[in-house]
Amino acid sequence: MKYVLATGAILLAFCNSLPAADKEDLSVIRPLLGHGFGNIIEIEGRMKYAEKANSKAWRKQKRMIVHKVGDRKLEQPVMITLETFSFAGILLPDNGTPVRLRGYETGRFGGIPGKAFVDIPQVATTNFHFESVFQVTKLLEAGKAAQE
Repeated sequence: MKYVLATGAILLAFCNSLPAADKEDLSVIRPLLGHGFGNIIEIEGRMKYAEKANSKAWRKQKRMIVHKVGDRKLEQPVMITLETFSFAGILLPDNGTPVRLRGYETGRFGGIPGKAFVDIPQVATTNFHFESVFQVTKLLEAGKAAQE
């Protein structure tokens, strides 16, 4: 047992002294909606599409201002990008429409780290980041005042 503890202490001290660990900006990826990634949940809010955006790709993104997750009203609304499966036939409602959806939170990395431009030509893009996405599995309700 003493051998295991001593080995663990040595490894911990060694790993903490690595120069890369000192220089990295370590962060934790947390779900935006507070229920974990991949868990089926219901959300309520209002559709919010970017009417004026810097790029066509940004304008095409379907977004939602979430006011309620499950049966819990959020203290502060959050905005999340919505995605649907093309084979599911789900059509998201118009901008400003109150909506209730079922699905799960997932996410993806996007952008390019600034230091990558040492090796590649500079292009207009966003900085490297993680973005939470809500994958819609069912449109439960649209058009009613969902966030009463």
